[in-house]
Amino acid sequence: MTEEKPQVEVTEVKQEIVKHEGPPVLLARQAEIESAIATAKQYPRDVVLFRKKLKQMATLDGETAKACIYTLPREGHPSGPSVRFAEIALTCYGNVIASADIIGEDEGWVYAEGMCRDLENNVAFRCKVRRRITKSDGRRYGADMIGVTGMAACAVAARNSIFKVIPAAYLKVALDAAKELAVGKGKDFAANREDVLKRLEKLGISRRRVLSAVDRQTEKDITPDDLLHIIGLGTAISQHEIAAEKAFPYVTKEAEKGKADTEKPKRRGRGKAKTKKSDEPKPDDKGSESEPEQEQVQTKPVEIPPENDDKTTGYLWD
Repeated sequence: MTEEKPQVEVTEVKQEIVKHEGPPVLLARQAEIESAIATAKQYPRDVVLFRKKLKQMATLDGETAKACIYTLPREGHPSGPSVRFAEIALTCYGNVIASADIIGEDEGWVYAEGMCRDLENNVAFRCKVRRRITKSDGRRYGADMIGVTGMAACAVAARNSIFKVIPAAYLKVALDAAKELAVGKGKDFAANREDVLKRLEKLGISRRRVLSAVDRQTEKDITPDDLLHIIGLGTAISQHEIAAEKAFPYVTKEAEKGKADTEKPKRRGRGKAKTKKSDEPKPDDKGSESEPEQEQVQTKPVEIPPENDDKTTGYLWD
């Protein structure tokens, strides 16, 4: 007697695979942004609290206040908010994301792009920045210096995009408070002035170069606006936006003589009258008389290149 084996039915199951359109990285990024927008809508920012927190952080101490200001040595360029101030504003504002990346490089420039997006108001802005990666003689920077310059370009691109998204009206009070603390009043002003000059002096920038940059003769002639300009230049150097020799150009004896010669034409008339009485010039000496007048015209300060290009093209306020 044989036992019958039970028959087993085999059913083939076909599982459908759902394919999402687009690269996985892009889909993940999109999901992240959508989640962040939903959170921002659920917890909206308080503008009054933002302005209060921004002022508190920008004026936390004197060093923080100084780092919030930067200046470029251009005529008519006032002191403005720095990269550090942008970072503080971004933290306090909330419901906003920002990023920056290097997007290209060629023989003479490195290119960066910054992006800032306000998740609550659905506002975004991109900003592109380029920075030179060649020395004054046309040679390219080394690999390390190119990397530092690229990071500086990213920081500037991010700063510019952040200040395009966060309204400037929200920043003014905190920035003015930071400027006031950085400069100081009364005894604080004198102490801050001496502290800034000593710091620059330790880093190889002489006081004569600093005074020449603000067109002053002595340290006591430095005004609060001048000190704010000097602090801003120091911040620009530390954030790799400008080289030290461009912020505070070298001063030569010819440049100092040129400044002194601006007063000579007023006294020259008396000297001429005396020379006519004592020694009248001959007709052949007419050409020699015109030479001193041509020398008096050149009163513009002379800027010389640094002696060691490898050292002075670096940034001294690190």
